[in-house]
Amino acid sequence: MKSTKESPDNLLLTRSDVAKLLQCSERHVARMEKDGLIPRPVSLRERCIRHSRKRIEEWVDAGCPALAV
Repeated sequence: MKSTKESPDNLLLTRSDVAKLLQCSERHVARMEKDGLIPRPVSLRERCIRHSRKRIEEWVDAGCPALAV
């Protein structure tokens, strides 16, 4: 899953963006975050959580392995 657009707008993803990318619900992404099954998001400030597009894409390319908490 290689990114075709390398603009700064595309470097950090919201939970909604990740859900669209993975074709699942935001609730499922939240559960995967809680259970440590997806790369850990970064907190920019309270209630502003973002995922690194690069880390998500590398995780998908690796076959979505479960991550250690």
